[in-house]
Formats: sequence, C-alpha cells, structure tokens
Amino acid sequence: LETSLKNYEPTEAPFDINSVPKEVKSQPLAEKKVANKKPTGLGALPIGPSSGADAYEKLLSSIPEFSAFGKLFKSSAPVELTEAETEYAVNVVKHVFDGHIVFQYNCTNTIPEQLL
Repeated sequence: LETSLKNYEPTEAPFDINSVPKEVKSQPLAEKKVANKKPTGLGALPIGPSSGADAYEKLLSSIPEFSAFGKLFKSSAPVELTEAETEYAVNVVKHVFDGHIVFQYNCTNTIPEQLL
C-alpha cells in the first residue's frame, strides 16, 4: 500500500485501492532493521521456524522465575529500539506464554570507552 501511494501520480482520477497488490513484496520495516544489524548476546539466537523457539524455550525455562509460565507459545524476531549510531544498541524479543508476555531487552555497548 505504501509503495503504491508513493508511486501514485496525482491526476483527475482518484487513487484506486483495488489497484494495490495483495502480496507483500518487501520486508516490513522492523525486519529490515534486524537484517541490517546482527544482534548480540541472547538476541543472537537463531530465528528459524523451530530452532529459535526451542532455544528461547530452553533459555527461559532454565530461569526459575519463568519456568512456572508453562510452554512458550511464540517468540518474535529481535526488534531494534535504538539507532545504530548510538552508544548502546538495544533490541527487544517478545516471548508469549499462555498467561504472560515476557520482554527480553538486549543491550550492547557499541563504544568500548562507554560502559552501560
């Protein structure tokens, strides 16, 4: 939709929403940010269909506070919260359980002289 609106040339005919293709051809913005920068720390776990979920599930079940939450339903891909040029790179991974949502924040120093 965004691409179609950007490519739209104003004429006498109004924009036709039916001309917008239903298939997604490009990555969403959050995935583009993740693809441009490799996450480090716990966010560096693989994001494959089952291996990433298994790795996160093992990690979270090993933490006593989270082991009572039950089986992990789904984990999101890491989403960058800061720009790459800042002193600290922060991303978040959302873990969804049956009755809980856990936000895992991964903070990484990008300048060795500055420590978080």
